[in-house]
Amino acid sequence: MKFDNYMDPRKTFGKAVTQEAEKNEDIVVLSADSGKSSGFGEFIEKYPDRYFECGIMEQGVIGISSGLATTGKVPVFCAIAPFVTARPFEMFRNDLGYMNQNVKVVGRNCGITYSDLGVRRFCNCSNDSGSYYFSTAGSI
Repeated sequence: MKFDNYMDPRKTFGKAVTQEAEKNEDIVVLSADSGKSSGFGEFIEKYPDRYFECGIMEQGVIGISSGLATTGKVPVFCAIAPFVTARPFEMFRNDLGYMNQNVKVVGRNCGITYSDLGVRRFCNCSNDSGSYYFSTAGSI
C-alpha cells in the first residue's frame, strides 16, 4: 500500500486556519501544549501575537477561549479529541455551549488509527450544548 498522496490532516487543518487568519485578524489560536502537533507551526511563525500556549490545562483553555470570544475574537482550539471534549466537559457545555460562544474546538486523532495509544484517546460526545460534532474514523 502506497501513501505518498495522503496529506496529514493536522497540517492541512493548520494551513486552513492560517489562511483564514490572513483574512480575519480576530482569529486567535490557543493550545494546551499541542500547537505544533496540531498543525499550527506556520500560524505560530506568522502570527506569534495571536497564538496562546496555555500548557496542559484543557479546562482553562476552554474558559480563556470563551472570554476571548466575548471580546469579539474567534478562538480556535485543537487537541486530541477527548482532551477537548471529555476532560473539560463542564466548561465546554457551560462556557461555550450555553453561552453560544463563537469558539472553534477541534478534536483531532479520534479515529481507530490512534488506538495504539490507548482507548482513552477515542472520543464519544453527547450533544446537549448546542454544538456540532463531527467524528471521523481513521483509515485502515
